[in-house]
Amino acid sequence: MKYIAFMFIVLSFVLSGCNDDTGLLSGSSTEVGLKALPEEASIPVGLSQAYKAQAIFDDGHTTDVTTHEELHWISSDENIATIDENGVARGINEGKAWITAQGIYHGETFTVKNSLNVTLIGIESVLINGDSEINAGLSITLTATAILEDKTQHLMSNDGKEVIWTIVSQAGSGAVIDPNTGVLTTTSESIGLIIIEVTGVSHAWEGSITKEIMVKGLEVVKASISSNIDVVTAGLPVLFSGDLFWSDHSTTSVSNDGTMVTWSINPTSEATGSIDPDTGVLSTDSNSNGEITVVMTGTSDAWRESVEKTIRVKKVIVHELNVSSDKDIVDNGETQQFVATLTLSDGSLHITTATGGEVQWSIKSLDETSVDICKGTTIDPNSGILSVSTYCTGAITVQAEGTFNDQLLKSSKKVTVFMRKIDKCGGVVNDMTDGKGTCLKVVVTTDNSLYSAPPSINILKKLGYLQVEGESGGRTYAKLDNENFALVNQMGGNVDGIAGQYDRWCTELKSIMFAGKSTWRRLDYNDLNYIYENKGPLGTKYNWPVFEQSWSDSIDGPGTYSTRNFESGERRDSYPEKQHYGTCVAPE
Repeated sequence: MKYIAFMFIVLSFVLSGCNDDTGLLSGSSTEVGLKALPEEASIPVGLSQAYKAQAIFDDGHTTDVTTHEELHWISSDENIATIDENGVARGINEGKAWITAQGIYHGETFTVKNSLNVTLIGIESVLINGDSEINAGLSITLTATAILEDKTQHLMSNDGKEVIWTIVSQAGSGAVIDPNTGVLTTTSESIGLIIIEVTGVSHAWEGSITKEIMVKGLEVVKASISSNIDVVTAGLPVLFSGDLFWSDHSTTSVSNDGTMVTWSINPTSEATGSIDPDTGVLSTDSNSNGEITVVMTGTSDAWRESVEKTIRVKKVIVHELNVSSDKDIVDNGETQQFVATLTLSDGSLHITTATGGEVQWSIKSLDETSVDICKGTTIDPNSGILSVSTYCTGAITVQAEGTFNDQLLKSSKKVTVFMRKIDKCGGVVNDMTDGKGTCLKVVVTTDNSLYSAPPSINILKKLGYLQVEGESGGRTYAKLDNENFALVNQMGGNVDGIAGQYDRWCTELKSIMFAGKSTWRRLDYNDLNYIYENKGPLGTKYNWPVFEQSWSDSIDGPGTYSTRNFESGERRDSYPEKQHYGTCVAPE
């Protein structure tokens, strides 16, 4: 499943003396924790779950150690689930296993255990994800999503162990697909219809489905290079990007991964440097003072020409480093982007890139009262993105430092973290108030599961939500009903709605532990029916807003989700761009 960007949760870890090996990483920082995701997972027999492990250091920065040679993955019962050196677990038989990540750092052993349930739930259907059109000469990556019998989804692994990919037929010629990764590569001769087949090779699914992809015979009429600045300070990096303009007036942004173009430079005697051939990041030498020409060269059958852009490299002195952010107050469970700006001797400003080439970020200090409860708070050392742990409160000081003109510069900024909180309307479940204030209505069903009503505009304002009708990220809703309650869509995420507006709202309730629960999620098909059958018409009995349908995460047909009206009981299928109520459930 796509992930997105999501919040890391620190898991418990055990420290014990071991030996003198430096282990996971060497350096001046001290490792204080190990975390792994997902914290809890469930997979059917025959399918897989990928885990990620990160080392947490005392200055708040993290490093991915998933495949580090000193990080060991262990399954408590290989008859139930196995796990390989890359952190990929696979279900063998029904049951529960503990997945352990264990590593050594400076003689101390760090261990974290996550639970994995392996079920006998079958696969109901499979969908192929990916564009249905492609320009000749380009490549796309196809993936397959399994819809399980409980209406949850599983993104099939593209490693050849769950599915394999083949081309059934092609009108043109030259197109190939990697049987394991699902990467379809076309040539200039591949124009026309291609039929792709994906076939299951695990015990979970041994069927096959096809997808039609139309390869269009368009031509690149122009290519261009762009950068955020045209004059760069010597010794500082600059990121270049490129675009291809097609004969039908459409545009494709080149991927900076080496698959579409490669980058090079033509230095001069006055200005020198180097450029990453894949990412297009130019690093200039500190003594440069002149022009450098950047060259983008096509590497696909769609475009194999070159285009150039010349920039000026000037030699100036960095006088000052300043750290800023758009907010001084951050909610726990949130992320916050910090920015480092350099003041130059000619009076101009330079905003640093997120590559780590200019400054490194760290958490300089926490309030004494925050040290324990903020252990899971981390900062990306390159990008300056602060990830605040779920229960963290207090003051956090973030620092950026870098060496310029042989001088170490530092700057910091303090932000305050508050606990986000929403109260139940009336302070109880099954309350009859109208829910239009800064509270959220909740009903409890016979099985002791909690269901939340749609939030009012006052709740949305309190939490900083913005109205965005199309695809979006962060705290957004699509529109309001005629009583000012939120309607949300399921766009902006994957085919299964993960990271869409509805999913993000339920994740919000989970992160703030609304009503004391950390299990809030979207309704599945069974929840959608159970709440209505158990509680009856929610508008009449509990004063809920019921003018619109309510979402579930259940995919009912090609690209549609099951919905239900909680007053009339009417069921409908609805596309992800539609706008409905977002009721969440916290199972007992």
